[in-house]
Amino acid sequence: MGTILVVDDEPDMIRYLRILLEEDEGHQVLGASDGGEALDVLRSADVDLVVLDLLMPHMDGFEFLREFRGAGDKRPVVVLTALSDSIGGACERGATLAMAKPFDPDRLVEVIAKLLEANASPA
Repeated sequence: MGTILVVDDEPDMIRYLRILLEEDEGHQVLGASDGGEALDVLRSADVDLVVLDLLMPHMDGFEFLREFRGAGDKRPVVVLTALSDSIGGACERGATLAMAKPFDPDRLVEVIAKLLEANASPA
């Protein structure tokens, strides 16, 4: 199982993903309310994958991706966004995969499992 950082300014979404990924799937889930807080968490915790919202105050998801990828970080990032027209832009800016909200929870679990497995495999 992996450690997943959920970055979203909606506490209910963090709670929902914690139930889905931690209680149901056995992952450890950390939370952050914006991109700046997420970067702080990434400096202090061993995180395997990031689940990222795009629309957040202070530092949005696009700015987070710029900083994260700009620092050379290659860990997978799954974007969940209500901005379906931003899915392509998120991938162009470094997201591994982007999904529109509302999303299929089973599909999200499947995608995360595959990314964690691929990331754990020796290159």
